[in-house]
Amino acid sequence: MKKTIYTLSLVALMSTSAYSADETGRMDWKMWPYGNTSCNSTTMINFGPGNYADFITMQDEIEITDLKTWNAICFNSNAATEYAGTVVEEIRALSGFFDNPLQETMKVSLAWSLDDEPFFTREYTPLGSSFNWETFEIEWQTDVIPVEMENPFIIEAGKEFYVIFEYTEHGITDAAYGAYMSDNTAPLPIGSSYTALEGSVIVNGETRTFTKEFMDNTDWRVGSALCASLTLSGSGLPMDCISVDAVNAPVRVIPNESFDVVATIRNAGGNSVTEVTATCDINGNTIEKTFDIDQLGYTFSTDIIFTDLSTDVDGGVVPITITVTSVNGNTNTETVNATASTTAFSITKGYEKNVLIEEHTGTWCGWCIRGIVAMEEMNEMYSDGSFIGVAVHSGDVMEPANADYILNILTKEGAPSMYVEREYASGVSTSLMNTSYENMHALPAVASIDLKGWLEEDGIHVESVSEFGIDDDFTDYRVGYIVVEDKVGPYPQQNYYSGGGNGEMGGFENEGKVVMVEYNDVVRSYTGCEGIEGSIPKGVKKGDKFTHTDLLPYTNVSNKDNVWVVAMLINATNGTIVNAVKYSHSQLSEILPIESDTNDQAEYFNLQGHKITNPERGSIVIKRVGAKTSKIIF
Repeated sequence: MKKTIYTLSLVALMSTSAYSADETGRMDWKMWPYGNTSCNSTTMINFGPGNYADFITMQDEIEITDLKTWNAICFNSNAATEYAGTVVEEIRALSGFFDNPLQETMKVSLAWSLDDEPFFTREYTPLGSSFNWETFEIEWQTDVIPVEMENPFIIEAGKEFYVIFEYTEHGITDAAYGAYMSDNTAPLPIGSSYTALEGSVIVNGETRTFTKEFMDNTDWRVGSALCASLTLSGSGLPMDCISVDAVNAPVRVIPNESFDVVATIRNAGGNSVTEVTATCDINGNTIEKTFDIDQLGYTFSTDIIFTDLSTDVDGGVVPITITVTSVNGNTNTETVNATASTTAFSITKGYEKNVLIEEHTGTWCGWCIRGIVAMEEMNEMYSDGSFIGVAVHSGDVMEPANADYILNILTKEGAPSMYVEREYASGVSTSLMNTSYENMHALPAVASIDLKGWLEEDGIHVESVSEFGIDDDFTDYRVGYIVVEDKVGPYPQQNYYSGGGNGEMGGFENEGKVVMVEYNDVVRSYTGCEGIEGSIPKGVKKGDKFTHTDLLPYTNVSNKDNVWVVAMLINATNGTIVNAVKYSHSQLSEILPIESDTNDQAEYFNLQGHKITNPERGSIVIKRVGAKTSKIIF
């Protein structure tokens, strides 16, 4: 059965009914509480953060008997100040009760703190959801719980309160609250979501007992099928207010050829939006366009697209700015965030593009077998160095050093996932990886990077040379390096393709649920994961070349005989990879090139390329006579 996984966020929603500033409006303030109970008794359970941390996979056997659960969300003091004076009319909820065949009940309360007695409580029977076997989708129904009090509950400035859901988990298939651990979701701020459990669960025959204690869900990324909103009413809410959250243009465009620019706009006002007018400024040329919008509610976002744009700039940076000027025919009341900008590189003929893909994986991830297979197949297809695939492990013994920046991004995407040129993330398969490679490789790069290096006892000595094909005074360019190792392990790898039930996967379908794997392309450490500040001077001109040298440590390396290096040229302004180059182990082990001169007398060098005045008899050295070199035993 297909199940919807929600993304956690702290947002507010407007109802689709419009109103003017002097009328009473209705607003839905929405927050997604963490659901930390099982989806069903044989699927997956996450017992929340802190002392409850206990991730159980789909392979585990789970028995639940009356596990009492509380999910609490905080309407914080900032929100209370923003919406002070509004009346809380309803609590709306979506629950993961699939059809709710046993008519399970849920209790919802409002309280000033997690320890206080609620000042409002209502027990109700959730409508749940149903599965459409024709579309293979979950069809959600909304539970509406009126907040009926003798004196209406009016929000006070600066005074936070909590919405608390209380229910008992019986572990009945298709009659349970859905909860999923998901790295796709962003962590909530401290003090915004809480979970408590009371009771016991049997996991693989072992009983685990929980005592009620609210735990802060901070930094736990959990998608829940239980979400809630408050319906507020009041006058004076912001109206006709649209912010521009992001502008996205192609990283590279070709002069005088058309391209599109996308702006993500968000409704920050109290009424629904059906029309916006915006301007797009490209390198000083302004275009205005009006867009029809389909009932954009409060805090909901949508995209507007300026199509068939072009520029005559060749070999330079094109500034692009989008501004929303009017909303529903009225002046946009957003004064701070009505404008957003980006840049694009415009170049007719650039440099060949090598494509860097950083794949997120881990021994604990049974689906990451796909990444192992995809990387192996891609390396076979593109052995010319134009494809550079590296495996970034997390949560196992191969997690790389100095990788916080990339790990923070990849763990939000889950595993297996891949970060393509640090421009976008996606799932992993050979076809997806190949399509990403082909699309990126076909584009001209605005700069190239070359690399040479050699292995020494104190580390890997590297020298990179970056060359630019554009004039650019806007971008912060930086160089970074990755130390990679092959033939790591073997280590035990979870394998969800075992038995063939999930299809063929490079032979892993014939292996056990846990398989010993010797790993290739393992990232051991980054030097300048976000780029080394100052490695490229600010303000580059077409034809400029910049040399950078560094000493890369052998951090985490098991065997120096299996090491290779990647040099990255990074656009630190937007975080993307401009170009990259792979320097193989065989290249690192080669003799350094020796500059030729007119002296025909024999000179001798050691295997690291260092000149020797008095070679020892019997040693292996490099002999140079003019421009000719040879390896000899002295």
